[in-house]
Amino acid sequence: MHPIIKTYLTYSKRDRNGILLLIIFILLLIVAKFALPYLPLNEAVTHFDTEIIRQYQTDLIAAQEESNKQQKFYNNNAYTYSNGKKVPIQLYDFNPNELTAQQAVQLGLSAKTGKTIEK
Repeated sequence: MHPIIKTYLTYSKRDRNGILLLIIFILLLIVAKFALPYLPLNEAVTHFDTEIIRQYQTDLIAAQEESNKQQKFYNNNAYTYSNGKKVPIQLYDFNPNELTAQQAVQLGLSAKTGKTIEK
């Protein structure tokens, strides 16, 4: 074999041991991947687990009801004051990429800023 090629293709004992260790580790991972689905799992649900699930469901329902109450409150009491008058807030879809100068002025920006945004 050519001496230059031989220097690149020879390994020390430490290198060979490292390669062997990596090969063994990779093989163990492959075996584990195929063996894990066949291992028996303890899937029995205890009474404690069902109580935790029931409590979680109760808390979730309570949180949803509270959120609905808050939403109704904000929808019924959504007002702003403009020139000393109570004006209801109108919610609508907003896409800043399609904002026109007129819409910018309606949002409270100056006409100059609205024109700059529209450009």
